Amino acid sequence: ELKRSENLGVEVSVSVDPLDKENRRWRCELTLDLKPDKDSDSAYTFHLVLVGFFYVLEDYPASGVRLLAKTNCPAVLYSTAREMLITVVRRSPFTPVLIPSLTFLEVEEKKSQMKRAKRKQSSAKKVKE
Repeated sequence: ELKRSENLGVEVSVSVDPLDKENRRWRCELTLDLKPDKDSDSAYTFHLVLVGFFYVLEDYPASGVRLLAKTNCPAVLYSTAREMLITVVRRSPFTPVLIPSLTFLEVEEKKSQMKRAKRKQSSAKKVKE
């Protein structure tokens, strides 16, 4: 699960999980919370949860399916959430808020790097024993 805070007070939580053994069907849940600081001039507070179901085509290489799902599924839901929010906020008498653009690729790369580092550490411990 990803939790990320942006400078606007937007917290994003993401969960992306396979629904089958072949990792071709995926469920993605994205939660957005806007909790502005007391010093902020934002008139909005919101909690938005989007759930999407995705399918990766059979001709897509199996080695890249997991990364594709973990990065693109939340990106689709996030862009949908941005559009939903701007549509609602545009009708308000207050200053509009637009949540910032976000990429999920760097998060997956960092997770992979952390897993590799942990494996190296556990391998080094085994060698010492």
